[in-house]
Amino acid sequence: MDRPIEALHVFSTFRTGGPQIRFATVANRMGSRVRHRIAAVDGDYSAARLLSPQVEFELLPRPPTKSMLPATRFYRRLVREVRPDFVQTYNWGAFEAVMGSWLAGARIIHTEDGFNSDESSRLKGRRLWLRRLFLNRIFKTIVVSRTLEKIAREQYRVAPGKLCLIVNGIDTDRFQPHRSRDLRASLGIPADSFVIGSVGRFSAEKNLARLVRAFAAAGIANARLVLVGDGPDRPAGGVGVIFTGPVADPAAHYGVFDLFAMSSDTEQMPIALLEAMASGLPALCTDVGDSTAILDARGAPEIVDRLDEAGYTAALRRLAEDGVLRSELGRKNREIAVRRYGIDRMVGEYLELYKAAATK
Repeated sequence: MDRPIEALHVFSTFRTGGPQIRFATVANRMGSRVRHRIAAVDGDYSAARLLSPQVEFELLPRPPTKSMLPATRFYRRLVREVRPDFVQTYNWGAFEAVMGSWLAGARIIHTEDGFNSDESSRLKGRRLWLRRLFLNRIFKTIVVSRTLEKIAREQYRVAPGKLCLIVNGIDTDRFQPHRSRDLRASLGIPADSFVIGSVGRFSAEKNLARLVRAFAAAGIANARLVLVGDGPDRPAGGVGVIFTGPVADPAAHYGVFDLFAMSSDTEQMPIALLEAMASGLPALCTDVGDSTAILDARGAPEIVDRLDEAGYTAALRRLAEDGVLRSELGRKNREIAVRRYGIDRMVGEYLELYKAAATK
């Protein structure tokens, strides 16, 4: 194809989060080979700052409604006006765009990244049936984890030929082991403090309150908990807890941490975990999504049952006390990130899928 591929992307929101970071990473690497139009259901386009000046993109006006039938009709009209080579939709929050684009006769790539807190333990019936109805009628459904692949096959009943597993990847040159001593000092953290850190949007499914409680209960001497990000579910603070606010590029912050920690109720393939691993950090996670497989872990202190808060606290304390173990886990995590989760592999897989979708 001599001309650039024309893509229309529909997100529930285009504020910074895992799917938006991945999209920006892929778009930046593809450069002029793909032109992007982006629609955000909530009208928040703040993640556009992640896109390189070399990327040709257009931010579309906010869709006028969130109601299912009017929104479906809106996307049908939009697709007929824009006439993209394909439409890419992201998660349940953009499913009206799946339906409207299908009615318009478009080729559709739907992406499933995971679930919000309202589906952390059980899928909602209406959402399940609509996925079953539409996902075998569109071009492809991308899943980003083995856990989601299993759900798509067994619960959404997506045919194997309609399903595409593309695991997340990160730039292991940009995220690599380092120490950010000046940044640590600017956060008011003494050089000899033990620092636990987490990066991401403060949303309900991340359950950062669990991490704050475990940090307080662990009673680690001279420790700090640094929470990088912002969002609607900011936890209450406490002694030794530091909030950085939103950060455009978190790479330097991983160099502040001695341990990366996630306390989520639901995840699939968290980009922040991959970034921390590439940065050579040991990690403590709840046993959600693909976290166990990503870390190649067998259990505590790396992985703890999400309902076992006492176990999570004990694992936090053990990792703080055992510097040799942390060093071993950090080296292992860096090696896994480089070997399995490089950015070039991910971008190449997306580009091949885009080319296939754009071939009439």
